[in-house]
Amino acid sequence: MAELYYYDELKQIGVDYADKKQVEEYDAQMQKFRDIKKEIEEISTAINLKAEQVIVEIGTGTGEFAIEASKYCINMANYFNKFLATYICTKKKTG
Repeated sequence: MAELYYYDELKQIGVDYADKKQVEEYDAQMQKFRDIKKEIEEISTAINLKAEQVIVEIGTGTGEFAIEASKYCINMANYFNKFLATYICTKKKTG
């Protein structure tokens, strides 16, 4: 009889977004085929984003898009990962 499979929510699978080295390596790979700055410029133009508006990005991954988007509006709310939300706020304040 086949062994039963149980999903373990506590076991890390894929990129560990709390690991700075993994995040840097992942972002470097993504930058080979994505232009995040251009993407956020196009999106902010398409939705007529204003500085006083709030953007919510759910499932932000490493936060690269969220960090860039935070330059276009007053608040960047991130509900995916508390670590990233703190990182984004710090990055926004320090540039």
